[in-house]
Amino acid sequence: MQTYVTHNKGAKWELLRAPSVTSKGKSIDCYVEDNCSLHLEIYSHKGELAPVYSTETAVGIVLATGNLGKRLTGNDSAKNLYISRDGGLSWKSTKPGVYIYEIGDHGSIIVIAKKGDPVKYVEFSWDEGLTWETVQISEQELYVENIIIEPNSLSQQFMVYGTYANTDSDKDEETVKDSRAFLTFMDFAGLHTR
Repeated sequence: MQTYVTHNKGAKWELLRAPSVTSKGKSIDCYVEDNCSLHLEIYSHKGELAPVYSTETAVGIVLATGNLGKRLTGNDSAKNLYISRDGGLSWKSTKPGVYIYEIGDHGSIIVIAKKGDPVKYVEFSWDEGLTWETVQISEQELYVENIIIEPNSLSQQFMVYGTYANTDSDKDEETVKDSRAFLTFMDFAGLHTR
């Protein structure tokens, strides 16, 4: 499976060009001419990976989970978070790993959280993913299932929900999902000056 994009209503389709550097600033040698490109998760079996996401109110911003190579790899292989600020024409490698994400306030704020791993925090960006800050949302580790915002994605208030993590003593201290759910309200309106 490969990912293609069109910018002229389907008249021409092309593979997604890979970012030139990793999220840590290292050079990436992946070129379409060498049969290497960016491939994104459009659909994930059992919702394990977040799909490509954008909103009408944040023009040009697209978030996606994917990998570099000849094709899209399986859910259990290494994936990264990618962001485009120009409607998918070019992409930036943002974070290694699998994340869940949401866009708010016309794209001026993006909130992300690790998906599938227990965390105590979420990350947010005020500059379309160029830099990230961390905010702790719990004393106990959580499995974040989703981040949501009001339907028009215009506010700076988000809801983060999922389940608590629990250390299972029967499984040699393995961290598993607890049956207790959590819901956290986050208001970023007071964190940023006008």
